[in-house]
Amino acid sequence: MQPVYRHLVKQLHFPVDGYMYIVQTETSIDGGNTFWFGGNCKYFRTEEEANAFAEERRKDYGTVNESD
Repeated sequence: MQPVYRHLVKQLHFPVDGYMYIVQTETSIDGGNTFWFGGNCKYFRTEEEANAFAEERRKDYGTVNESD
């Protein structure tokens, strides 16, 4: 079975050096039933940058859903 990915844009509760958003890539190896965050993420200062990066990743990797 192929891994399934989802890319979540989250707003940080506390800014990290001016970065307000994070895009987390979560992976599922059971067909999308259970997702795990393995530390793959990137920080952004604006929501627009984060959304653009997440959309690029979604096109590269594909995804089953975008919800938490």
